[in-house]
Amino acid sequence: MLSGDGGSGVDGIDVVPPAPDVSDPDLSAFVERVESAVAELAGQASVSWTNADRRAVIQRMETVTRSLSAYSYTWLNELIAQHGLDVYPGSVPSSVAWMLRITPRAAGARVRLAAELGDRTSFSGEVLPPLLPHTAEALRAGLLDAKHVQMIREFFRHLPKDVDPQTRDLAEEQLVGYASTRRPDDFAPLVASLDSILNPDGDHDDDEDEDEDGKPKLRKRRDAFFYLGEQGADGMSEGKFCVDPELRAYLEALFSKAAKPGMYNPADGKPIVDDDTGSDEDDHTSGEDAHARPQPGTTPREAGASDARSGDSNSETPPLPKRENRWRRDAGLWNDGPCGDGPCGDGPCGHDECGHDECGGGIECGCGTGSDDAYSDASAARRTAAGRGDTESSQARAEAAASTREAAAQRDIRTQNERRHDALKLALRHTLASGTLGTHRGLPVTAIVTMSLKDLEAGCGYAKTATG
Repeated sequence: MLSGDGGSGVDGIDVVPPAPDVSDPDLSAFVERVESAVAELAGQASVSWTNADRRAVIQRMETVTRSLSAYSYTWLNELIAQHGLDVYPGSVPSSVAWMLRITPRAAGARVRLAAELGDRTSFSGEVLPPLLPHTAEALRAGLLDAKHVQMIREFFRHLPKDVDPQTRDLAEEQLVGYASTRRPDDFAPLVASLDSILNPDGDHDDDEDEDEDGKPKLRKRRDAFFYLGEQGADGMSEGKFCVDPELRAYLEALFSKAAKPGMYNPADGKPIVDDDTGSDEDDHTSGEDAHARPQPGTTPREAGASDARSGDSNSETPPLPKRENRWRRDAGLWNDGPCGDGPCGDGPCGHDECGHDECGGGIECGCGTGSDDAYSDASAARRTAAGRGDTESSQARAEAAASTREAAAQRDIRTQNERRHDALKLALRHTLASGTLGTHRGLPVTAIVTMSLKDLEAGCGYAKTATG
């Protein structure tokens, strides 16, 4: 208590209100024995308990707490049915909130739970079983957690109406049996499996409108959204999202590669951008391949011209145009192909300069490298040189690449969620840099950041985006 006058608090408000009296002597005696037992248990010197006893007490008290909560649903239903909440102002949830000193939202959730898990009374006074009888029975026995109950209720909320009562009863019995012996995270896959059996066509209702083919329209379980909250004083922003299966598939594909330990780590001076062990020269290039490979920020046509200028006519292996997928990996993931990055840009030029209007831009065309005969001769020379390559040197490069990746993973102290954040940032940065989003108000879609020259030169300070 905050004061020493028996519970009188600020402005005459009782900090700890007195317990309401129970008029029925027998019922009052039951309640007093429960309260006395709890007080006596709380007064025990638990420091002398063994760990085995502590585990047992915690488990048994958890069972008692769940059981009491389950029985209170029936009491609440009877109180609502007999207008026992009329002494409080407002609606039923508001009255429950006043009575239990909880929020109206929590009170509304408790009223809905009571309607499904508590005994009911018909208009004729007959006592009816709960809407979920097996769940209520297990909850009264203290076998289920609130999360178990939530998943079972969610399962039946999306079950089609045409499922017969016998199947519903059997499904609930199976779910309760699974939930009674498993944790909620182990229980979830079993719920999903049973849902796929009883509801293979998705969440729809036969009463809804039909489409042109006479099939019922699918109803979305919830609206997909992405909410980004206000920016905090530290510059960070929190939000909430609910994504559809298609977006989840894209994110999982991105995270499987870009969110691996050591990948795209901003803390590394030179982060790893590819861990494909099947292509060693992508990460470790030397000799003539080092200057032949286009660098980030260059276009394939410019790289091809550089190859032509730097090629040695007396060289045994003349330079070749690099394949499109190679320069795309170096320049960054998800870049566009050669067209749109060269001098032709995105305009209606017909690709006269890059020559893609003639060959389609395939890897066999050799655009920007000379005639087909020269390309064929160079290809033959390249294959001959590759056949005489040093196997031991290739294996050494592979081992060095593996060592680099392992070291980067060891240095990566980011959590999995932090790696996902960095991977998503990388994907969005490359999407903006690709130029495929077109224009907005006459300007290319990109992130416009404004900052002072002093902060820019110092590498720190404040910057403002176009949205403020």
